Amino acid sequence: MSCRPGKTAAFRTRLTAWSLTARLFAACLFAACLFFSLATLPAAAAPPENLPDELTDRMGILNDQGVTAIMAIQDRLVAQKGLQLFVVIVDDFDGMAAQSWIEQSAAMSGLGEQDLAVAVATDTKELAVLVPASARLDRRSVDRAESQAREHLAADDPAGAVRSLAEGLDKAPQLDPSARAGALASWIVGVVLLLSLLGGIWWKVTAAARRRRRASDDLEAAFHLARRMGSTTVTLDDAVQAARLEAEFAAAEFDPPLVASIRETVAAASAQAVEAHRRRLAVSSGPIDNLQWHLPPAKALAELREIDILTTEALGRLTPLPAQLGELRRQSDLAPTRIAGLRELAKTSGLASATAVQVRQLLDRADSDLAAGRPEAALLPLQTVVALLRPLVSESENAAEPTPNPDSPDR
Repeated sequence: MSCRPGKTAAFRTRLTAWSLTARLFAACLFAACLFFSLATLPAAAAPPENLPDELTDRMGILNDQGVTAIMAIQDRLVAQKGLQLFVVIVDDFDGMAAQSWIEQSAAMSGLGEQDLAVAVATDTKELAVLVPASARLDRRSVDRAESQAREHLAADDPAGAVRSLAEGLDKAPQLDPSARAGALASWIVGVVLLLSLLGGIWWKVTAAARRRRRASDDLEAAFHLARRMGSTTVTLDDAVQAARLEAEFAAAEFDPPLVASIRETVAAASAQAVEAHRRRLAVSSGPIDNLQWHLPPAKALAELREIDILTTEALGRLTPLPAQLGELRRQSDLAPTRIAGLRELAKTSGLASATAVQVRQLLDRADSDLAAGRPEAALLPLQTVVALLRPLVSESENAAEPTPNPDSPDR
């Protein structure tokens, strides 16, 4: 079948036009698909970088009002505190810890000791704050601002987190070095006071323990002393009673002047025994195995020691009395021999007439007592004679001593 040449040429012309249109449509469709696929791809992670400006918002979360507010805060920090604030907003921190990311970025940017840095990651909801110690911002205020910013991030409000951080750094008080030194001094004083308080408490506790231990030791010592003093008191009572009987017998046997000292000794010992009993009852009462103490242990022990001394003194007074009474009786037995010896001494001693008369009268009295069968009564006049003759006896004894010879070889 044959065609006409004119119709074939027209068909070819229409086919060429359709082909061009299809190609153009395919190209447009490819470009659109490419655009949408690129738009939906996730943003690339942001590694640490050299911060190009004080405010870098790579995610575009801040509107014009937010940018103006952040810049106003940055200006105030410079004017009022001499601090420069850098703010950077990214999608994430490239898998790094937030603090490491901001520190590396600060090092790459050459930030100094008076520069602050804030970084916020919108996708991972992380943030980091870099505040050098030399900035002297109150750490508690910074921590409080960081905590509030994290709350904004948790609520999917990264713009609020940035604004909260910037405002917190702006409001954080800048500590004065002198105030910091004063705070340190106050802290040291507080520590010293606390240690002093603890030391005082420890001292009181240990002192109370020592007092309790000492009271226990004193109470035990007082108990043993009271037990021992029980027998001592009985001994003293028996000694006082025996001494009183001996003194009464001596008073009936000898002239009162001869036994006056003995009776005084017995009376003094009796008074000490009464005083010891009175004071002993003021310390404790009851049987020895169940004593009721009326004084604190230390005072009770001290009082018992004084009572023990008092009792010992009383016994010491009474101890020599039997020997004294025995000596009186021995002298009474020797009275006849002593009278004869004293008469002979008086004759040869060259006494003055008045003294010689007095000596003879005393010796005659002693003889009368002996003749009446009362030799003990002769002791008093004999003692008086001895007292009168003692100076003469001393002179005769001195005269009887040989005079040393200067030429003697013993010199």
